[in-house]
Amino acid sequence: MSENHATCLFTEGRITLPDQYQDRTMNVFTLPGGSAPAFNISRDTLNDEERLPDYINRQLALMAKHLKGWKQAERVPVVLGDM
Repeated sequence: MSENHATCLFTEGRITLPDQYQDRTMNVFTLPGGSAPAFNISRDTLNDEERLPDYINRQLALMAKHLKGWKQAERVPVVLGDM
């Protein structure tokens, strides 16, 4: 194993990934009773020379193509964190 292996820390523990493994973690946060939408966070990789806005547009196009009944809501810019 190289010195660049990834250590993944999560609520239940910690694991060290073997070489060549990629972290594709997905987190889903919900409120009890299912009365509000879930909040999902997943990891992915941008395509070569792809910028974040292009990635977002690509993902939205995939959802429109593959999710029956998908309807795009209004898109507005947001800031995540203290920028």
